[in-house]
Parts: sequence; C-alpha cells; structure tokens
Amino acid sequence: MRRDLHDELAPTLAALGLSAATVGELIPADPKKAAVLNAELQAEIRSTVGEVRRLVYDLRPPTLDELGLAEAIRQRGARYNASEENGGLRITVEASGLPPELPAAVEVSA
Repeated sequence: MRRDLHDELAPTLAALGLSAATVGELIPADPKKAAVLNAELQAEIRSTVGEVRRLVYDLRPPTLDELGLAEAIRQRGARYNASEENGGLRITVEASGLPPELPAAVEVSA
C-alpha cells in the first residue's frame, strides 16, 4: 500500500498539479489548446479518483464488514472464476468453524 501511494499516486497528483498550472497559463494565450488540455486533465483526474478508491477499498474491503470474512473470500474467489484470463482456475471456498470475530488486521490480510 505504501509503495502504491508513494510510487503511483503521489507522482500522478504532482503531474496533475503541473497540468493544471499549464492550463491556467494557456488560457489567455491559447484558449483552444487550454480547453483541450483541460479535458485531458479532467479525464486524468477521474482516473486518479478511481485509483484512490481502489487503494481505499484495499485497506479494508466493505464486504468484510457487510458479509463477514468467509463471504468476502468467496466473493473474491468468484471474481477470479468469472475471469477468462485465469486459465480455467476454479476457486471454491469452504469455511466452517471460523472464530466469530478476528482482529481487523487478520481479516484484511486474509
């Protein structure tokens, strides 16, 4: 997670800041080019917001709180079962006798 934030998100946000500054400087000199760059900047911001959401989700997937550990693992396995890229791998999750509550860090790790 630390690597994702440091190596991916931080440089992306820095680049977005530079792009926004460029758009601001271009507005008086070349409004058409500024508008094109602004549209590109908006698309990149939407993509970055999606990346932030993915990182936050990975910190603690909502299914852990909503459905519990076993069901969260089942759903994750189902995502791979639905993928054609997995080479025919089928994942089945059988869980019984799990403790009713595990520490949050253990659930996230699992």
